[in-house]
Amino acid sequence: MADRFWSCGPELELGDFTVRRSFPLHFHQEAIVAVIIEGEILTVDGRSYYAEAGSVIVFEPERAHCNSPTSRGVGRYRGLYASPELFRRAGVALPQRLQSHVLKDSGVAKRLTELYKNLEIQSPSQATVEVAHEIADVFARMPSDESRHPDTAALSEVERILRAKWCEHVAWPAIAAEVEVPTSSLARAFRGHYGLPPHAFQIQIRIAESKKLIRRGNGIASVAAMCGFVDQSHFTREFRKYVGQTPGVFAAGQKSTIQT
Repeated sequence: MADRFWSCGPELELGDFTVRRSFPLHFHQEAIVAVIIEGEILTVDGRSYYAEAGSVIVFEPERAHCNSPTSRGVGRYRGLYASPELFRRAGVALPQRLQSHVLKDSGVAKRLTELYKNLEIQSPSQATVEVAHEIADVFARMPSDESRHPDTAALSEVERILRAKWCEHVAWPAIAAEVEVPTSSLARAFRGHYGLPPHAFQIQIRIAESKKLIRRGNGIASVAAMCGFVDQSHFTREFRKYVGQTPGVFAAGQKSTIQT
């Protein structure tokens, strides 16, 4: 089956995706709940999990992870990608950090499959607060991780700078000097806390912003320039590496499935 992504308004995206290769460390700005159709391997914080068929994978927004096919060569899942704005609109709070990411619960998997099919058939132009509560209920079944160290002032400032200058080339030594922490120490602390090196973190923000711009109808070349990539070829390589599709394929899918 061909990979498909489509939107139920700006706050919810559906995806039917086949994992044919290993994806590097990345994150999504959305919360994710997905039903595994064919098993795959997930890696989070250096720990690998096998998500078997019929299980549910759960990721909080911006949780860095890798996913890979099993020895059989493919993995497949159907997922819902819900933006933080949907949960805020619904008055729902998600845990900031989960301890595990694979849920083996056939009842939850069945309910999510039915929700997915209903959304696919109805193609609503706006995700409902009921969907947010359904997704939040899945998160509530996952153990939270209370061992995460709180942000230090330096790390919070680095995150602020990277988000504020997401479309710019930011010199890491200059950031380290600004927050008055040695470059190597700051890089290790940042990766330990966020799961990604600073440059990779900024790339993920660029990819997320580029998807938003594509959904709004901007051309690929324009998006590449707006998001700070060297050129369209560079943008296409980075987008495909993390999303699994070229920007053009992603844009075509959005145009054919978004309801207005």
